[in-house]
Amino acid sequence: MNDRILRILLMIDDASVGGGQKHVLWLAQHMDRKGFEVAVACESKGYLVDELAKAGIRQYPLSLSNVPNPAAFFRCRRVMKEFKPDVVHTHGGTAGVTGRIAARTFPGVRIVHTYHGLHYIHDPRLLRRKIFRSLESALLRVTDRTICVAQQDVETGVREGIVDPARTVVILNGIDVAEFAGGQRRDFRGDRVIGTVGRLHTQKGHRHLLTAAAELIKLHPALKFVIIGDGELRGELEQEAARLGVAANVIFAGARTDIAAQLRAMDIFVLPSLWEGLPLVLLEAMAAGLPIVATGVDGVKEILTDGKNALLVPPGNPIELQRGIEKVLGDAGLRKRLAGEAVKTVREKFSVGRMVRETEDVYRSLFR
Repeated sequence: MNDRILRILLMIDDASVGGGQKHVLWLAQHMDRKGFEVAVACESKGYLVDELAKAGIRQYPLSLSNVPNPAAFFRCRRVMKEFKPDVVHTHGGTAGVTGRIAARTFPGVRIVHTYHGLHYIHDPRLLRRKIFRSLESALLRVTDRTICVAQQDVETGVREGIVDPARTVVILNGIDVAEFAGGQRRDFRGDRVIGTVGRLHTQKGHRHLLTAAAELIKLHPALKFVIIGDGELRGELEQEAARLGVAANVIFAGARTDIAAQLRAMDIFVLPSLWEGLPLVLLEAMAAGLPIVATGVDGVKEILTDGKNALLVPPGNPIELQRGIEKVLGDAGLRKRLAGEAVKTVREKFSVGRMVRETEDVYRSLFR
């Protein structure tokens, strides 16, 4: 089996711009064609579909539901029957449930699942948490290998009973560093721009950033905040910005595909998340040479060291977030040092090539 090309089917439900979608795209783009044939199953339209088409990578349109159902199951089976994969590699909760169940009906197919953060454990609805935990625990029995993007997720997953450490590997996310390097601002010119990138969801902590922004704008009236991303909270966040009196200083830029260019227009990058896996956008901001203020949560602490390559603050604390941003705003030497160390860290530890090679090793190991 190791002497022939392995057929890999990557599955993810959503095709819009996001960390999981970029992860899947980069796996598909950079996999060694001498050893692997790759295809991607995801929804029929969106960023991921467009990028796969540009790269000439086979894509199967696949409509999935957040609630597992027979129709989605049979759609998955049709894709697998046509592509005939050796490995089905699922990403995210929706594809991870239906995709793994469908893959288990094909004898000999190996199943790999990647957790891009354990988001369900933060759901405030107790019943929903219990249902997801039961599902993931049951699916663990049919999963040949689990990949976590951060060591913290392994520890949490073991505690939750959804990760078997004997069949789990940690593969830290990686990015194409060269795509984001160069051309960025080296220091303030004109309006000072503080930016963040992430879907507009409770997880990302935008409310706390707006509260911090309101206090900072009192001290620095020309300060601009750029929030890139879209989601269910957009209307509420825009109303909150208006209520705080900072609507003129806060730009809701929506979802963007030109993240590298957007980062180059920023002076400081802020990640105010309440929880994370190992966020790709943080690596992108580091590669862009930006000084960073971030909350010290989960996988973030596996990337950043407080005072060395970023300033870390407690999650859910707008006062400390404000203080961290103010400290970076007021110290040019600190900005330069944090940015330089961040670039060094991402180049040494978080390349896309390393991530892809380690994932390929997982596939090969399943057939030894």
